[in-house]
Amino acid sequence: GENDLVVLVRGSTVTLETMKVVATRNVPARLAEVDARIARGEPNAVVTRADIDKRNPMKLSQMLRGVAGLRLADSSGAMVAISTRGVKFQREGLYVPCVMRVMVDGVITSSSVDIDNVVPVDVYAVEVFFGGARVPPQFGGIRTDQWCGLIAIWTRASD
Repeated sequence: GENDLVVLVRGSTVTLETMKVVATRNVPARLAEVDARIARGEPNAVVTRADIDKRNPMKLSQMLRGVAGLRLADSSGAMVAISTRGVKFQREGLYVPCVMRVMVDGVITSSSVDIDNVVPVDVYAVEVFFGGARVPPQFGGIRTDQWCGLIAIWTRASD
């Protein structure tokens, strides 16, 4: 057989309360990527602009002193970060401290660059990645000099 069904729909309106829209500030694309990585939890540790404003450090290394997994040391007058998660084996059969690489605005610096060369007031965020497996591939995560990890410093300089 055949069945017929009649459905009556009555219209109604709903009035929503006033909505206030607040726009976010314009962030350069490179900093939006930093924010996205931080939101996804990719870095092992993070220092944000809010953290820096709260502590008002004289040197950037002061912001990294409390980060578990690294220690700061003076290396010929330069403040460097050393991974506490192990040592680095060299061909000569020696074990040496595992000095973390530093990247400033996407550029990998020399292993002897002083972290304190970057003024805290200029910093947008700092991402800390322990070991090559955690370093994002776009930052050269599989290179041997990344085995100890990476400290990515992002400045507030405009694009």
